[in-house]
Amino acid sequence: RWSTPQGLFANREDLKALVAEWAATKTVDEIVPVAQDLRIPVTNVGTAESLLADEQLKSRDYFRELGGARVPGLPYRWTDAWAPRPSPPLLESALAAELAPVAPAAMALSSAVANNEGPLAGLRVIEITNNWAGPIAGRHLGDLGAEVIKIELATKPATRVSHYPGAQPGKYHWNRSGYFNEMNRNKRDLALDLSTEGGRDVLFDLVRWADVLVENNSARVMPNLGVGYEALAEANPRLIMASISGFGATGPRRDWVAYGSNIEAACGLAAMTGYDGSTPFRTGSFVADPIAGGHAVVAILAALERRDRTGQGAHIDIALTESAIPFMLESFTNSAAAGELMPRRGNIDPDAAPTGAYRCAGADDWVAIAVRTDAQWTALCSAAGLTCDPSWSNAERIQHRAEIDAALEAWTATQSQQEAPRLLQSRG
Repeated sequence: RWSTPQGLFANREDLKALVAEWAATKTVDEIVPVAQDLRIPVTNVGTAESLLADEQLKSRDYFRELGGARVPGLPYRWTDAWAPRPSPPLLESALAAELAPVAPAAMALSSAVANNEGPLAGLRVIEITNNWAGPIAGRHLGDLGAEVIKIELATKPATRVSHYPGAQPGKYHWNRSGYFNEMNRNKRDLALDLSTEGGRDVLFDLVRWADVLVENNSARVMPNLGVGYEALAEANPRLIMASISGFGATGPRRDWVAYGSNIEAACGLAAMTGYDGSTPFRTGSFVADPIAGGHAVVAILAALERRDRTGQGAHIDIALTESAIPFMLESFTNSAAAGELMPRRGNIDPDAAPTGAYRCAGADDWVAIAVRTDAQWTALCSAAGLTCDPSWSNAERIQHRAEIDAALEAWTATQSQQEAPRLLQSRG
């Protein structure tokens, strides 16, 4: 029943029930390491407390001390030291260096901008990626004018088999995947088998021509294929290589496999998302992937700027966990200040009321309402005909949150998803 993607989707509830029954008899430590040994992408659900004690993050010296608290560190790291900023006595010579003749690559990019070709025209990028984090990094570069060549394995077209228009694969299904087409616009494409000598020879020819290589595989994949950074840099010392993996290129979990869905759990997001006393929730959109892809582009641009000054290439190590954890900063500050884990609060803002998602008329229609000022509260009471006291302060509204929410949803339930926002926006 579960041997095909279609069968898996059709029978997913049965499978979830089996997994839940099996997992309920085991600890996290009995499940996760065994699954990872089998190359199954399974992770624990992290919290601020567990992440601060996490062996992988400790081994990578991830957290930083700030005001007596440990807070998330940088979303990417360099395998070689970044030159420090000049000290004040050197500023004059640094300024002279800034005014020195522009390096050829920078001149080419400036010319491209003048010719309206995009700010990265002339930049040559190889992309050996799958799914979302790596492809969106390459897409950003391609959208900005870089020439991007995506390398695919013909027998494993990662995202070419999903999200078809009208849910119909069609005769030429390999070009109809909405997922693939969204992530890979403005790119060229080449099928190579890097496990063969011929495939690697072609890749090395491309590397000698390239400025940047982006890859998002588990950390062992590229070195095991003989195309790790050291080998590629020998062919092109000016190469900038950005490696995106679940947990980074070093540490005890460097070889773990994960997707954005797992990283939402591993980085602490799922532990904060959901309702009080309920199961942790993922967002459903795997936000760690685009976050890491965006960070990769920023790091690549920084490396290009440094290369223009020094002629030095770089290897950038980007972990999805370390890219996403800074977005959980509130959970770390809450842990440091209150000495407790961040509670799951659903859609409410603990510092304001009413705030939340409210059901409208319709099968599954909702509106989001957030009141921040007393004037907004008075206007809401009038617009919605609420029987609650329109003079309540924010502190009083927080105290009466349940009463307000019940009255407010009784009103929104009579409104369409279009009517309620139009009325409320018109009242400020």
